Amino acid sequence: MTDSKKMVTSLGTIQYQRIGAGKPLLLVHGLFVSMKSFMPLFESLKDHRQLIAFDFPAHGDSSVGPGFLGNWQSHVDVVHEIISNMGYDAVDLCGHSMGGGVAAMFAGQYPQMVNKLVLIDSVTARFRLPVKGRIPQIPVLGDFVFKVLYGEKMFFSYFRNDVFFNPDKMDHERIHYYYECFNRNRSAILHCVRATANPSPIVDNLANIEADTLVLWGRQDPLIPLFVGNETVRKIKRASLGIIDDCGHSPMEECPGETARLIGDFLSNGDAK
Repeated sequence: MTDSKKMVTSLGTIQYQRIGAGKPLLLVHGLFVSMKSFMPLFESLKDHRQLIAFDFPAHGDSSVGPGFLGNWQSHVDVVHEIISNMGYDAVDLCGHSMGGGVAAMFAGQYPQMVNKLVLIDSVTARFRLPVKGRIPQIPVLGDFVFKVLYGEKMFFSYFRNDVFFNPDKMDHERIHYYYECFNRNRSAILHCVRATANPSPIVDNLANIEADTLVLWGRQDPLIPLFVGNETVRKIKRASLGIIDDCGHSPMEECPGETARLIGDFLSNGDAK
């Protein structure tokens, strides 16, 4: 049964949803999207875990509070607020892209609060951003492009060319929803883009992660290259790499069956012990 609610915090009013039963698995989404990016996994994973998905401030249906600075630490603080307010001592944690960086940083800062960790095509190492990712960092020009020129056509082009390997698998209705949320939060999201451009805070925390970790990557990810996944596995104590072929940056949306299988197997391993 789905439970959709709002959580009021100093960081923002957080929209979240719960489905399934059992041990909690918190799902952490990336930039420009929302908790809906994990929806294709819900049906398969709800038998393994109680799934908790949420929207970061300035994303989806969540609002920005006075305590949210848009940087890595503020995103980590949102995760901490959710886990603490729900009364959990520890959870399984799964993050994608920027959300994977947040999940990794959280697991490094609060190792006692993470049982198992899944990182999907995550910002967990230094890599060169593509041109589209570098333009928002430029003062004045970046503001103009991001706030004025970045219309729905360009937004869809980003998902078609930089996120999906097979654009035929794009859910246009879901991406239209992402755009509507982005369009009403442009300034706040641009601030997040700039405040999270440097992954050093995540990289510095990888060695502190104690949880068994599954690093999943779309082999054809055009946005964050596979070497980032390999580098992540090298730096985390107990990590393994799973590669999904014919898949781009968002395996949950493009290859949900294989993604759910790999995550489910990883989470179930050791449950009976």
